[in-house]
Amino acid sequence: MASQPEPVMLPEARQAGVKALLDSQIGGENATVAQLRAQLGDAEWELARTSIRAPADRYVTLSALAVGDRVTPMRSMMSFLIADDIVLLGVFQQNGLKTVIPGAKVRLVLANDPGRIHDAKVLRVGRGVGQGQLSATGTLARIGAVGLTAEFPVEIELPRDLDRNLLRPGMSGAATAFSPDAGPIGVIASILLWVSAYMAYL
Repeated sequence: MASQPEPVMLPEARQAGVKALLDSQIGGENATVAQLRAQLGDAEWELARTSIRAPADRYVTLSALAVGDRVTPMRSMMSFLIADDIVLLGVFQQNGLKTVIPGAKVRLVLANDPGRIHDAKVLRVGRGVGQGQLSATGTLARIGAVGLTAEFPVEIELPRDLDRNLLRPGMSGAATAFSPDAGPIGVIASILLWVSAYMAYL
């Protein structure tokens, strides 16, 4: 007859440890089960982060991202374009900033819409540019390190008659701001702008 195996006897200290582990509860749930459930939740959260979701209903352009590419935090992998966020920025000479003020009339020509002149107005003028900034150092500033510029950025409203499908980041054109008392100079500027509108065909 086969003999019955003798029961394994664990040391009393180990028995107490196993019993404590089995009896341990977190909110009415076994501690080990609760730990595994938390690890599963973390894994599901990290898996959800591997999916790319657009923050708005717009478009991505020239994306080189492909299956298998490694994506890491703090490093952009594609550019997401939101057409509603596009701003028209004009660059004007500083000697004309007396008349280039918010509300001033602006006429502009876009390179991708030749032959047409659009009316708009100045929204705001930049309060400063990078050339006017000095880095903090422990030495006296050198004159050669001070940047110089004869131009300033000006934000222009989007013309109401402009087809929004023509708006693309980086597009170029020509703009002229007119003061109310431009006089003959305003007439000459209008003629030059008209010429620019048709030169855009070339």
